[in-house]
Amino acid sequence: MGAKVYEKQGFVIMPQRAERTKIEHSEGLNKLRQALNKTANAQHASRIEPATLSEVLALDLHAFGAERNAVLEAILKGTSDKSTTARMVVTRDDSGTATGYGIMSYNHAANSMALGPVVADSSDDAIAMLTELVNAEEMNATDDDDDEQQSGDITVSMFLSGQELSDSFAYVLTDSCGFKHVTTLMAMDRRQNKSKVLSEPSLGKKYVCCASPAWG
Repeated sequence: MGAKVYEKQGFVIMPQRAERTKIEHSEGLNKLRQALNKTANAQHASRIEPATLSEVLALDLHAFGAERNAVLEAILKGTSDKSTTARMVVTRDDSGTATGYGIMSYNHAANSMALGPVVADSSDDAIAMLTELVNAEEMNATDDDDDEQQSGDITVSMFLSGQELSDSFAYVLTDSCGFKHVTTLMAMDRRQNKSKVLSEPSLGKKYVCCASPAWG
């Protein structure tokens, strides 16, 4: 229904894989960690390490096809009161070159985590980065010694990019890790010349998760 409102204002649905599906895990952080640790296929995943901002910006440009430095820097900066913080990791190949990245935002006030953006070469790499991010030490500050409380109310969510790799990533998360479908939105664009609507970049890197429906 909402699409018709935007179409009247000149927006058109993106020509390729416009779906932006939101999936969510709300069964507690401990259960998610256990499921991910069991699912993560270390044998086929690249090694995960802390990221530098320059590496993330370069990978994002390669995957998204547009410079989004200000957006990514804003996500990583978080809020001035530190109620929302973020952490980033990269995958590396045998030569040490960064091949993908993942960012997790932690909203401590709302007790929630949001994964995205994520760029990866494989579903295994995306799962490995998510596993590393949900096991981050900074999340332990929200826990206490009570197992019931520790596994409690933290919600982890993500918006998928609509690309093929995001489909296989989502299948693993919903089939094995307790994620559930919440909603599906459609990506739209507004251009004076509709023949120049943005399309997916064919640059090799795979864009798995969006930062949000608004930011992409």
